[in-house]
Amino acid sequence: MENKTYYSISQINEFIKLLFDNTEPFKDICLKGEISNFKGANRSGHLYFTLKDEKSSINAVLFKFDALRLKFTPKNGDEVIVRGSISSYPPSGTYQIICKSIESFGIGQLLLKKEELKKKLFAEGLFDEEHKLYYEQIMNKYKNLYRDILKVAASELKYDFNSRKEAAEY
Repeated sequence: MENKTYYSISQINEFIKLLFDNTEPFKDICLKGEISNFKGANRSGHLYFTLKDEKSSINAVLFKFDALRLKFTPKNGDEVIVRGSISSYPPSGTYQIICKSIESFGIGQLLLKKEELKKKLFAEGLFDEEHKLYYEQIMNKYKNLYRDILKVAASELKYDFNSRKEAAEY
């Protein structure tokens, strides 16, 4: 190992970014998938979401300027075709598709499967009142255990969980 060349994480991540940015298929690519983790525009107007199919997912961003040209409002469960470029973000070593456009392709199959399962479970009565376990019931059942765990943790860590301050040294 004495004659090996070592690279920093930053060097590798920058190299991967150069590969994505300079390899033809990644510069202008169309992907079809279903939107998830969509929360609307952030403060700067950019749209961040995940694009997925049945086996995999990729992070996606549509910057404000391109988002203003959308002909529909994307939402979770939409099946779409996005056009853009694959790029890497070196500080975190992650990659994503930087979208230039998004076209609606209908309702995603994953959302449809989820809705079908929900209907099936409703039909079986699994969402009926008699099957629900309320938060209060759970807390009442386990409150003594919860208190004991907090008491032991507070004693061991010298921390007062009620006031969120360090407990006084004894």
